Amino acid sequence: MKKLLVLTLVLVLGLSSFAFAADNEAEAVQTGDFNEAHITQDGSLLYSEVLQTGDENFALIEQDGEGSEAIVVQSGDLNEAFVTQDADDSSARSIQLGEGNVLSVVQDGEDHSSGIVQSGEGNFALVEQSGDGESAAVGQVGDANAAYVEQSGRNDEAEIQQRGTGNLAEITQVGFGLLFRGYNDADIYQEGADNAAYVLQFDTGILFSGFNTATISQVGDGSRP
Repeated sequence: MKKLLVLTLVLVLGLSSFAFAADNEAEAVQTGDFNEAHITQDGSLLYSEVLQTGDENFALIEQDGEGSEAIVVQSGDLNEAFVTQDADDSSARSIQLGEGNVLSVVQDGEDHSSGIVQSGEGNFALVEQSGDGESAAVGQVGDANAAYVEQSGRNDEAEIQQRGTGNLAEITQVGFGLLFRGYNDADIYQEGADNAAYVLQFDTGILFSGFNTATISQVGDGSRP
């Protein structure tokens, strides 16, 4: 799998490096009118950063646990970002460029990684992670695209990339195995308009379960797998 390609190209570049300190750290920088940033931290070694330029953007970060980071960058107008971390040693980094984009990240467990990049108007991204070591990346360019990632296993990887208008992608990775569960890998790439793609990876083995791989690539309009 192209390991978090969107993060490598966009999120890591230009953002401040993350190093744990003895105490919690929170920073908000805003340029424009009527922007809002709310950060709540309850734990230790937590780091939050919000950078907003434009008008009427909104960012909410809630952190509980130890050793996690949350970074939100928004440029444009009327963008909204919601990050909730009830987790240890997890990372959530997000960038929104344009107008009226919305993202939500919820992390529960430990060692999770989430990266979201949205550029355009009216895009929506949701990442929900529980369990251990889940990894998700979402990149959307265009208008009115929607991406959903739900992970509740161990060491699963999910990546969604969409370009165009009105595309929909959903990845669900669920693991209930007792020992070697998870390790599922799912990729969705869509380019065009009004395409839809769905991946469900569900493992329930007692000893060894998971280790599934799924890839969907669609270019055009109105495609369904």
